[in-house]
Amino acid sequence: MHMHMHMVECSSAMQKLQHQRLKCNDEDSIAAGVDKRSLSTAGGVFKRSLSTLTGTPVSWHATMEQVPT
Repeated sequence: MHMHMHMVECSSAMQKLQHQRLKCNDEDSIAAGVDKRSLSTAGGVFKRSLSTLTGTPVSWHATMEQVPT
């Protein structure tokens, strides 16, 4: 089973703290074929994070509407 953690957090300070606590590493990515409204960063470029604690990809969103279904 493939799992991807989607965090909803509007505070950039809290996102940074959660990123640190989940021991995430970032990988710059270009969004190809992804609905840009679901990305945290405009322009189709976003950071993909991977939690080294769980090996799970992690994405942060400012609102529930940004979380992909």
